[in-house]
Amino acid sequence: MVKLTVNIADKSIYEYLEKLSRKTNVSVEDLVKEVIGAAAIMGDFVVDSLVLENPPRIKGKRKQLRFAFMYALDMGFRFYRWFVRPLLKHLQCLEHYRVEDIEVNYEDGYIYFYLGQLEASTLYVDNIYLWIYRVNGEAEIAAEAIIDQNVPDEILDKIRELCSVVFDEISWHEDFEDLEDIDLYVGGIPSIMFEAQAEDYKYLPPITKISKIMKRIMMESGYNKWKKSQSTKR
Repeated sequence: MVKLTVNIADKSIYEYLEKLSRKTNVSVEDLVKEVIGAAAIMGDFVVDSLVLENPPRIKGKRKQLRFAFMYALDMGFRFYRWFVRPLLKHLQCLEHYRVEDIEVNYEDGYIYFYLGQLEASTLYVDNIYLWIYRVNGEAEIAAEAIIDQNVPDEILDKIRELCSVVFDEISWHEDFEDLEDIDLYVGGIPSIMFEAQAEDYKYLPPITKISKIMKRIMMESGYNKWKKSQSTKR
């Protein structure tokens, strides 16, 4: 373990830390540790993009670093608040996933998101792949529930069979009537894949409903029972 002593000369900075400490119910010492850890993990991206590639017109290396991290936090927060948060809130998965990758394609006019599930989430969707064409344009979604690679063939066959059965049901269900090109199948990982398109992202089904579909398939196929039995053996 490396011990690092941090001297905070600016009283107002320490007061900000105390305020955050009270809000989060985390000691100032632990708060500083986590902030430093997060800054270190994301440091390469911030320094490369906002200091080395395009140096800000600010005198002093320390001031440039402070500007870079504050700018990254500010812009990230604004993008999260005005774009990502409403999107995840609409999909009813705000507390369950984090955006792990974003691609903006100006030529074809779309934004691609990859959302990874947080470890304490109870939803039956591990990964979400989302394409939004223009702010109020066409949207595509692919939701993935990963299946253990060691699952017995008979259970995997049952999962495939149930995908076909459930697909026939949801194709005509009112909850999915605004969707286009719905598909529900077992992918090659293996995983259960739910895919759909809509004229507007607001027509996309919430992840909670997709999760119920995944849960039903896993329960009725015997996969959940098998998975639980494997966990008790370890």
